Order: sequence, then C-alpha cells, then structure tokens
Amino acid sequence: MFGKRTIIAIGGFLAVVLLVFVFIKFFTDYKKQDLTVYQTNLVNLSAEEMLYEHFKMINQKNVPKIKETLRSKEWDFEKNELDHLESIKIIELKPLDKETNDYSKMFSGNAEVMVYDVIYVVQYKNSQPQSDGMYTWRYYLSKRTAEEPWLIDSYGFF
Repeated sequence: MFGKRTIIAIGGFLAVVLLVFVFIKFFTDYKKQDLTVYQTNLVNLSAEEMLYEHFKMINQKNVPKIKETLRSKEWDFEKNELDHLESIKIIELKPLDKETNDYSKMFSGNAEVMVYDVIYVVQYKNSQPQSDGMYTWRYYLSKRTAEEPWLIDSYGFF
C-alpha cells in the first residue's frame, strides 16, 4: 500500500513535528519557571528596592517583569514608549510621610503602604513620546500580606 520511501518520509516528518513540540514545550516551561523565580525574589525587596527593580525592568524593556512589579497585571505599557526608550534612571526617591499616612487610611487590616516622589531622568532615541529630561512622578505602593511583594498600585505626574 505505501512504499518504503513514503513510510520513511512520514516517519521523518513525525519526528520533526515531535522535536518541534518538545522544544516549544521546554522553552515555554523555562520562561514560566524564570518568571516564577523572579516573582519569588520580589517578595524579599523593600518598597524602595521594588521601585529600582521596576525602573530596571523598564530599561531592559522586559514587559512581563515590568508587570510583576505592578498590582494591576492588565496594565499595558505603551509599546511606542518602550520602542523609543534609550534609558531611564532613578535620580532620587523621596518618601512622603503625609501622603503615606493619607494613603494608608484607604486600607483595612495590616497592609503596609508607602508613597514616594520618584525623580528620574529619561532619554529617548528620538525624543518621542515625551521629551528627554528629568521628571518627578508619584508612586503608590502597598504590601497587603507578608507573602506578597511590595507592588506599585498607582503612579503618575503630580
């Protein structure tokens, strides 16, 4: 019914398909494992260290790890902004006691909160979508349980 060449060709095709499947499975599991280890390491960071980590991941344009520093995982960093980003660096973190106290009133229980003004310098490849320079943005962070890391709840220009 089938010739020897046909059987060999079908066998070779199935072997290639199997190898591709194994490679894809290994690669995606490796990426998932990398993210799980990353999430575990975030638990040990202070609020300040989390902000430095957030900026480091923006600098590396690593969207999955940027999202791991944020409370809302549905956040969608503008691809345009990352594509044009040359570098971003924290110059100074200023903890804001009054704002932290006000923000803590929004939480019940044992949640820890911190509010910072983050002064950073950014440089774009072609001055898009905003100009190069120094900016100050306010960041709101919370740690709602001992088992979770500090996460950025909100941030913006103030």
